[in-house]
Amino acid sequence: MDRAAAELALADRSLVCTYLSDLDAAGHMLGVDSDDWRDQLLRADRLAQRLANRLPPRSALYITSDHDTVDIAAQDRIDFDHEWDLRSGVALLGGEARARHVYTEPGASTNA
Repeated sequence: MDRAAAELALADRSLVCTYLSDLDAAGHMLGVDSDDWRDQLLRADRLAQRLANRLPPRSALYITSDHDTVDIAAQDRIDFDHEWDLRSGVALLGGEARARHVYTEPGASTNA
């Protein structure tokens, strides 16, 4: 955030984008109900506050996420690799585990 603040101070008009990957990584690896995720959220909040405190006059700070995060309990997950009935007619899976894109074999779309 120090570099972002420094870049903002250099010009009359500028757009500076930053990305903090630690919160996203903690959510994917440990879940959004984990202590590590909460710690990373607190860290992100503190960094954003530091940056907000250093903004030049007439500046705006926008904070957004690249996606939402959900935790799915192990007992509610379906492992496609172990569900042979579901694999019939499927050529390829895409997307991520929470929301798969299913590509079917020609003519199999009604069965898959």
